[in-house]
Amino acid sequence: MRPTTYDELADVLVLLPTLVREKRRRQGLSLRAAAEAANVSFTVLMRFEQGNGIVLSNAIALLRWVGTP
Repeated sequence: MRPTTYDELADVLVLLPTLVREKRRRQGLSLRAAAEAANVSFTVLMRFEQGNGIVLSNAIALLRWVGTP
């Protein structure tokens, strides 16, 4: 497996709010249920999906959640 480039990682971080929202909707989860599953607060998830208030630690937690089946 080749290492991920910074550009690829940046692209994923840009898409992450959309990926999170799509996973939540696919699983039929409310914002509150998805926030609990991702181990972040409801407010963090709501802001994140809107593209506001992105904090690296929250982005990492949500990226890990999106990557789980």
